[in-house]
Amino acid sequence: SKPRSTQPRTAEDAAASTRRPQEQRPDAHPGAASASRNVEPQDTKRGCQTIMPQDNIATLEPTACLGFNGTVPNGLVAVEIDDEAFVAYPLGAMVVVQHATRRDGVCFLRGHTEDVTCVAASNDGRVLCTGQDAPLGVASPAVLWDLEDACDRILRPRENAEPPKPLKVLNQHVSGVRCVGFNCDDSILFTMGARDDNKICLWEMPTAEPKVCVRAALDTARCGAFLRNDPYRLVTGGKAHVKVWRIEPGTYKVHDMDVKVGKLIRVVDCVTISGDDNYALCGTQSGEVIQVNINRDPIKDYNEPDAIVPKLVQVSRGRHSGGVKAICCLPGASKDNVDVVCAGGGDGSLTFYSPDLRQFKRWACDVDGPVTSLSATSREGKLSGYAIGTSTGNRYTLAIGGTPKLRGTSHVGAVFDVCYPAYSSRVFATCAVEDIRVWDARSKSELVRIRVPNLECRAIAITASGATLVSGWSDGKVRAFGPETGKLTWVMADAHDLNNNGGPMDCTALEVVPEGMAEDPSSDEPWRLLSGGVDGRVRVWRVTRQHRAMLSSTKEHRGAVTCLKVTSDLRQFISASTDGNCLVWDLRRYTRVANLFEATCYRSCFYLPDASQIVTTGSNCKVTFWEAVGCDAIREVRGGPVEMTALACSTSGNHFVSGSRDSRLRLWDYDGGIYVAEGAAHSGAINKVAMAPNQRVCVTAGSEGGVM
Repeated sequence: SKPRSTQPRTAEDAAASTRRPQEQRPDAHPGAASASRNVEPQDTKRGCQTIMPQDNIATLEPTACLGFNGTVPNGLVAVEIDDEAFVAYPLGAMVVVQHATRRDGVCFLRGHTEDVTCVAASNDGRVLCTGQDAPLGVASPAVLWDLEDACDRILRPRENAEPPKPLKVLNQHVSGVRCVGFNCDDSILFTMGARDDNKICLWEMPTAEPKVCVRAALDTARCGAFLRNDPYRLVTGGKAHVKVWRIEPGTYKVHDMDVKVGKLIRVVDCVTISGDDNYALCGTQSGEVIQVNINRDPIKDYNEPDAIVPKLVQVSRGRHSGGVKAICCLPGASKDNVDVVCAGGGDGSLTFYSPDLRQFKRWACDVDGPVTSLSATSREGKLSGYAIGTSTGNRYTLAIGGTPKLRGTSHVGAVFDVCYPAYSSRVFATCAVEDIRVWDARSKSELVRIRVPNLECRAIAITASGATLVSGWSDGKVRAFGPETGKLTWVMADAHDLNNNGGPMDCTALEVVPEGMAEDPSSDEPWRLLSGGVDGRVRVWRVTRQHRAMLSSTKEHRGAVTCLKVTSDLRQFISASTDGNCLVWDLRRYTRVANLFEATCYRSCFYLPDASQIVTTGSNCKVTFWEAVGCDAIREVRGGPVEMTALACSTSGNHFVSGSRDSRLRLWDYDGGIYVAEGAAHSGAINKVAMAPNQRVCVTAGSEGGVM
């Protein structure tokens, strides 16, 4: 291995550099010298070398998480521990626990192999149960977590602590877990399988020992809830049925009774119990709330069968467009000590009822997106309102009789790109399905949202002046917006719409050449924009205030262009592609200068700030260093066991970061060629990573929809 040079090398120097031993920098990491002594030749024909990383690796901890999978039914859970409010919610295959009001501090619960589909907390707030999805016929476990320990990690951070581990893994279901819940004294846990499983299992707590597993119904069961005061009665609902279950204490024998609903046929998606346990209120896909009498004869013993058959009482008059997706009851929450039932609709409406379905019209309100989660919040041990989650990734809090307050926003779907302005670390931008968002790096809040329906934004770039945000979309168009206002400035139609075979035409990579108006907004000089498409074309555009013109169009890649980077002297640029070619171009003549070929799918690349070397990575799980002049490979460093997906270099060139498909972020010492710190926060692949200009923070974008 060799150190980077301070000036661009000649071709002779590049050829001789592979034979020179590494010179240890005075400020290099102490493990770099020992790593350089353990060099093993990897490819003698190219002169490449592989450097093994050191053993003592520091841990990178995320400071904030901007992500929420709002499509999970009742996925947002609010708890209060030590007079502090916390929320837990799913994000891909993990569960995020964070403070309800503060943005800093987050704890990740990892243990699932597929996306989390249901979340429930015990009544004392100490245990969390989660279930996951699974392919047909594959086992899908439910996992128990120490929620109290996770919240304590947020309040009192621990240095170099082991990540939270599951308390128990419950294996009884296949093809997915649809619903979980605890009874009123946390002595029994129930889990409900998905459509192809359709079983209800009862577990004795806290040992998590399985007691009984029975078929939920003839048709698909979708939801369930224990009674508030009786630990041995359970109500479940689903397609064309509502059932009341009675559990015999000690023996765990179960007896079920179908609710008599007459000719009414509905699909029940959610259920809640009134404060006195007399009624179950069910939300249906057709938009009504139905009231069911589940009262039991108080003279009867627990072991005796019910004498009162549960039956339908009434149906709400109004309907929610899109169905009732979530429902929650707050016992005695009104001023006259009457239960308040909140129903969230698929149209974003929130409607409040009493247990006998009298509507409180003055409290009705709306939120952005279909309501999928409703959880009761408490303050100093008293119920105070609701925590609300929507399928559009928004989180709200609502006090009784108040208006919803926005607590957090996030992307819906995979996040494809992230970038900082060249001279500011206070804001950054991300892009995903249908929208672009500009975030405040200090408050971790959303500043601007730019939405284009039914399209995917695949790449973004911000001019050096920060006056223009350029974006590439799945329809082949390049759109420019004002970062402060979000207004459309100009559009380049058909920027990559030349595929006559009906294939995709996405604009997958963008890079702004820092010159002219891109560097100084008061200048009238034009600036250039580089764009790459899924068809392999690389194009150079001339941009002015009134006009955009194409200067060059080349088709030398056979795969999608994944990354574009310009040298600091604005003489060359590089394009990486999935076809295994990384091409170096002359930015003045628009001709190819060199080709960096490897048996890999290139995912990312960058130039060193002094333009002396190039670093690439891809599906071969390696980070490769190249000479910028001779384009000879200097060394190869294995970055991990899976595909490397993202790279970003610091402005000083002393360090760079890498992201991989196993969700790991690594910080590398450039001259040593070793990673000195690593961390994991995503549950999916890291699509992009960006380092702030102040070199103190980096932001990662994940395929599960999270921004860390």
